[in-house]
Formats: sequence, structure tokens, C-alpha cells
Amino acid sequence: MRDVLKQRLVGALVIIALGVIFWPLIFVDVERPQMERESQVPPMPRRQQEPVSAPTPLKSIKSAPEIDIALHDAPPTAVDHEAQKPEAKPVAKPAPKPALDKSGIPIAWVLQVITVGKREKAETLTAQLIEQGYKAYHRPLKREGRTLHRVYIGPVFEKARLNDAQRSVEKQFGVDAIISRYLP
Repeated sequence: MRDVLKQRLVGALVIIALGVIFWPLIFVDVERPQMERESQVPPMPRRQQEPVSAPTPLKSIKSAPEIDIALHDAPPTAVDHEAQKPEAKPVAKPAPKPALDKSGIPIAWVLQVITVGKREKAETLTAQLIEQGYKAYHRPLKREGRTLHRVYIGPVFEKARLNDAQRSVEKQFGVDAIISRYLP
């Protein structure tokens, strides 16, 4: 009989504990903060609009001369040939399209001029090449725990353009320059 009494007392305590826990959740209304229904955004500022006068044309500036772009596919006619004799007009050549690799990425080339151990030397050589009209830059390179610096000219899409630069740079600086594919 004692066991039955213990079980009933434990059951009653569990039910009372559950009642204490769930009573506020079920029967007590929790006060929720009232949300403000008005906007916190200030009104848009008012701007005064002033009328803008029409621009006056400049009379001292001459218009640029027109450039005649010749079509390479069609041969010139006799009339065109006669008209071009007295007055020579500049002809704009279209820029060559770069070759593409398997992924469709343009193939570009650089001239690797030299690899040096000091950054200052690479910066000096880069500045000299830029003064001579080359598009030059240098990049750091990690090799065997050391940081080296490579000086490059380029990139260009026509590999043949680097041949003249290669001969000139090799002669001037006494280096063995290498033409290689440009990888950004």
C-alpha cells in the first residue's frame, strides 16, 4: 500500500508542477509591446529648382576633320581612285582581333626581361623601360624560400611585336629576354 501511495503522491506532484509551468502559457495574457504605426523616416526635403539657361555655342573651336575608313574587301572604283589623287585622306586600319585559346580567352604575350633579387632594382629597371616607351611592370616571385622580382614588357596580342623589343632590350641591358604567354 505504501508503494501505491508514493506513486499517487509523485503523480500529483508532477501534475502540479506541469500546471505551474503551463498555467501562465495557457491562461495568462502576455503583454506585448505596442508597435508604433507611424513612420520614423523624416519627410523628403524640398528643393528649389532654378531654371537653367541654354548653353551658348563656342565659335572659336574648329570641328575635327573627318577620317575616311577604307573598306578592304571592295576594290576602289575609277571615280574613287581619281577623287583620291588630289587629296590624301588618312585611312584607319582596324585593330587585329586576338587569337583565342580553347577556353575562349584571348592569347596575349609578354617579354620576360630579367629576374632580380632586390625590389628596388626591379623598380628602377621598370622605370627605365617605361621612359623608353615600353609598357613594363614587375611582379614578385617566391622561389626556394626567397622572394625574387621579375620585370616584364607587355602584354601584347601580337607576338611578333615583341621580337624587336626583345632584340633591343637584350642589346641594351645585356640580358637573355624570353617571350612567354601572359597569364594574369
